[in-house]
Amino acid sequence: MEFILWVTFGLWALNGTLNEYPFNNLIITALVAILIAIVSWYFLRDFISGVIIKAEIPFEKNQYIKLPHAEGILKKIGYRSLELETYSGERVKVPFSRFTSDAISVQNPNDGLKGHETLLTITARIPIEELKRKIAHEILLLPWSSINMDPSVTVIEQNADYNTFQVRYFTVSSHNASLISQHLKNVFEKTNTSSNIK
Repeated sequence: MEFILWVTFGLWALNGTLNEYPFNNLIITALVAILIAIVSWYFLRDFISGVIIKAEIPFEKNQYIKLPHAEGILKKIGYRSLELETYSGERVKVPFSRFTSDAISVQNPNDGLKGHETLLTITARIPIEELKRKIAHEILLLPWSSINMDPSVTVIEQNADYNTFQVRYFTVSSHNASLISQHLKNVFEKTNTSSNIK
């Protein structure tokens, strides 16, 4: 919107400057045509690149896409761009025109998935079945974990104060696994001092 306002102002100012010249209207028309051609090229470039790329690569939601300048889980396939969710949970739009000059790594949701485990020691004040359900639900909400393979939560040790859970989940890399593990510890092991779990 700001760009359009600046262009409009520039054309208005130029029209005032060239008002006394006989070819004023022709010059303004030519400039407008050039600007429209430039803007149209940027839109068409991404659209045409998208048609070509999508014909060559069968994109699916939840695929893991890796480019030199961006990587993440595919969340949305548009006409001109893909929307990825990064490790940090941010949504990034990548124009298809960026794909044509870059190497593309595509991993299907279940390809390369590996099981990982972590241990959680949580206060015994919270019922075990409730915790198991909430841990599994929390894992499935994370952008780094597989939603096609259910996590498992098992109690491996119990005492009067704490319960220890073995949590198994699936993801595509060790880096993702460490992010999931740290997130679970931040959310659930803090309940050792507070029993408030949402």
